[in-house]
Amino acid sequence: MPFLYEGAYEQRRTFTVKREQQEIPESVWDEFQKMGDINRDGVIDDADLEIIRANYGKSAAEAPECDLNGDGYIGIDDISIVAENYGKTIWEYWAEKQKEIAIKTPLIIGGLLGLGLLIGGLVYLAIRK
Repeated sequence: MPFLYEGAYEQRRTFTVKREQQEIPESVWDEFQKMGDINRDGVIDDADLEIIRANYGKSAAEAPECDLNGDGYIGIDDISIVAENYGKTIWEYWAEKQKEIAIKTPLIIGGLLGLGLLIGGLVYLAIRK
């Protein structure tokens, strides 16, 4: 259900978006929103800064999507998070996360395989005695 920020911004509750045949999971959208994409349009930009500005000084209960650092109110730290990530897009962020997964997966599988070989060798030695 979309909702409006002072009549100017609509938050789209679309949790998967295809761009270059990539589906982005809801959890990644949630992470990216906490990085500053308050209106969830996939880009951290002036529109997000304007939403923070319009809600500056309010409590998180009034504008929970703007409390990026989770301290209970909208302040300079939340603006700093948007500024730090300004210009980033969810598609670039998702591509980086996929690279991290691609690197970690072989290491985990290799570690498990090595552990299995070690255990198998120990069992073989125990049986042989």
